[in-house]
Order: sequence, then C-alpha cells, then structure tokens
Amino acid sequence: MLYGDINLINTEIDIYRSITREEIRDMAKKYLNSNQRMILDYVPAKDKAQN
Repeated sequence: MLYGDINLINTEIDIYRSITREEIRDMAKKYLNSNQRMILDYVPAKDKAQN
C-alpha cells in the first residue's frame, strides 16, 4: 500500500494519527483471539561463573 511512495516520510504521521480507537479495537478483536496466543516465560541463563 505505501511501498514506493517517496513522499511517505512527509505524510506517514498523518496516517497514524488518522487511526481511531474504534479501528484499533476492531482489529484487536479480529486478530488477537484468546485461542491464538502463547504465553512465554523468559528465564535468563545462569551465569557460567556461578556453576
């Protein structure tokens, strides 16, 4: 959609500002389904000096 638009740097912020809360909510409802998620627990590796 925006690829190849050399004027994009001048107008991109207006595109982001034009997005409404309702549009974000609708897209979240459409794409962020509770049955399509994964919970990841990130545990850092132990320091090798502590072994």
